[in-house]
Amino acid sequence: MRISLESMGRIGQDLARCEGVTCARDGTVWAADGRGACTRIVADGSREERVGDLGGEPNGICLDADGQIG
Repeated sequence: MRISLESMGRIGQDLARCEGVTCARDGTVWAADGRGACTRIVADGSREERVGDLGGEPNGICLDADGQIG
């Protein structure tokens, strides 16, 4: 499968140093947020939600087999 750069777009706004971006099976995008949390972006990009208050600056995230953030 090939994906052209022209077919790609941007989603998300005002993210702080997002690293460790990962996608869930339902198309939800999760990104570590430099404000000490994770940001959840719905599949169509229409809504963002900051989740958690970990403090510090996370360098990445991952999802386990059940879709839980780790």
